Amino acid sequence: MFKNVSIEKIVKVMLTILFTLIMAIIYLSYAASSRSYTNFVSSNNLSEQMLLMGKARYQMAVIRANINGLDGQLRVNEKPSPRYFHQTAEYIEVTREEIHKWADAEKLTMEGRELAAEMTKRFDELLDLFTDALARLRRGELTTHSASAKMDELNNITMKYYAVGNSIESGYIDIAKNAQERILMMSIMAVVIVIILFIMILRWFSHSFLGNIKMLINIFSKMSQGDLSMRVDHQGTNEFGQLFNEMNKMKNSLSHMIASVKNAVNTISVSASEIATGNTDLSSRTEEQASALQQTVASMEQIKTTVEKNADNSRQASQLALTATSSAQHGESVMTSVVETMSSISESARKISDINDIINSIASQTNILSLNAAVEAARAGEQGRGFTVVASEVRNLASRSAQAAKEINELITHSVNKVHVGSEQVAQAGRSMTEIVTTITQVNDFMQ
Repeated sequence: MFKNVSIEKIVKVMLTILFTLIMAIIYLSYAASSRSYTNFVSSNNLSEQMLLMGKARYQMAVIRANINGLDGQLRVNEKPSPRYFHQTAEYIEVTREEIHKWADAEKLTMEGRELAAEMTKRFDELLDLFTDALARLRRGELTTHSASAKMDELNNITMKYYAVGNSIESGYIDIAKNAQERILMMSIMAVVIVIILFIMILRWFSHSFLGNIKMLINIFSKMSQGDLSMRVDHQGTNEFGQLFNEMNKMKNSLSHMIASVKNAVNTISVSASEIATGNTDLSSRTEEQASALQQTVASMEQIKTTVEKNADNSRQASQLALTATSSAQHGESVMTSVVETMSSISESARKISDINDIINSIASQTNILSLNAAVEAARAGEQGRGFTVVASEVRNLASRSAQAAKEINELITHSVNKVHVGSEQVAQAGRSMTEIVTTITQVNDFMQ
């Protein structure tokens, strides 16, 4: 019902209705009170005028009684007291003033004003009659005019005036009663409106407000448990509708973020597996390089032995050359043996050169593998720093092995060249030795 109405508008409308209702009740109460006060003042004035009229009638009765008393005393030849004359005269003046004062007062209706004018006329006529009678009595004359008829006329008019006043007072009472009934009906209507408004507010608060708050609590509870699969359906466009729409956006963003983190974790896991495999391969190749280095060391030992043998042979050849004169008889067989030995040395030198080429190839492969290990270690980041150091040491060792192999190759090449030269020289020496042997044989033969 209120899904598409903003909470701000609902609150403003409710407050406006309450404010309007309160102001209407205040205005009606004030209007009723003001009218009741006006009616009360008018009724009070009317009561005062009626009381004043009653007082005037009483004074008129007193004046008439005094005049009748004075007339009675004169009729029995009694001399009236001057005090009574003076008192009656004062009554007449006071009554005349009060009658005119009452006549000048505002009357509420046209009929009241007409009756007041007629009553004032009748009062003046009676007061003039009483004044004339009092003057006659002062002169000792008896009264000849009767005031009964005029008094009856005044009483009749006064009764009409009283009837009009009572009617006005009854009207004021009816007006007050009607005002009271209207105020009661307005109060009942106001209470009914307040009750209906309260029920609507309570229903809206319990259904729309508290219901949405409970839904939010449920959603946050599921999100705190890691459940992002729920769908928030809210069709409204008010503040709660906007809140639920933004919450759907937040939930979708969290789902995408978690999926991205999961994919990144899987990628890191695959990369870690590849790094572990590369480390295993690097370890295996490192072991192979170590074995190849051991073989290289063994070959170097063999080369050293061969070189030492060559040196010994050279020394033996020198000794043989020096002692050629003493072993001339064995020179030919020794030179033959030297030629065979030099051929064997030349063949060994070629084999050593081939082995040195293999060592150089192994050093190149080791250098390449160390470079690959350094690249993989760089990809691994902080965890591959140790492999970087090992790869660097292996690359240095491979470089040194390659350098040593190069130097050995140069030495072997130089040695092979020297051996070749030595072979040729040995051949020449053999020929010379043959010649020497021949000469020695000849010398020996000559010596013999």
